Amino acid sequence: MHILLLRDPFNTFASRRKSPLIGHSHPDYFSGLTLPQLYLQYLRAFSRSDAGFPKSEPTIFVHFNRWVCDRDYRRSLALQLQLNFTDEGFQNVSQFGGGSSFDTTTEAMELRLDDRWRAFEDDIAYVRLFRNPVLTELSKLHFPDAYDQVLPWLEHRVFPVQTAAATLIDDLALRTTAPFIAGVRSNRTIITGLRKLRQFLLR
Repeated sequence: MHILLLRDPFNTFASRRKSPLIGHSHPDYFSGLTLPQLYLQYLRAFSRSDAGFPKSEPTIFVHFNRWVCDRDYRRSLALQLQLNFTDEGFQNVSQFGGGSSFDTTTEAMELRLDDRWRAFEDDIAYVRLFRNPVLTELSKLHFPDAYDQVLPWLEHRVFPVQTAAATLIDDLALRTTAPFIAGVRSNRTIITGLRKLRQFLLR
């Protein structure tokens, strides 16, 4: 069994930038994909309910934003995982990775998980993470509440910098990269070349 959990990109990217374990100097994963490209791969998997795993192995898709606020949804996930539902530990922040990137190990109910993006709304590097319009379009489909919350910011800061070139380069990177979700390493030479091309076209 495989589990693919996804949170909206606006708060996910903010937490990634805030995390002391990641920092601002490590935007890429060992797959060679940029953060937006890797997230887009996950988002597309959500859209088609196909994470690239063998069909013989079931995959459970977890919508993090819904998991946080919907007890019945958490109960249904427990049923899929063949677990007894108790909600035990729901109020605890995991110690793994140092806890929350914003609040370390604050109690879960005290966390403001839906407005992390505000810490970086004027950060140009953060804004540029959303230059691919496909990313925001799919986010609107899967995370409508989060999308509506950030829409004024998107209209003011993000939409003006979105380009078709970003879509083209990201698609090329994903097409030439073996499915990362399935655990296959990419051809770093190809990805490095595409990254340089992306930087040239989007500068």
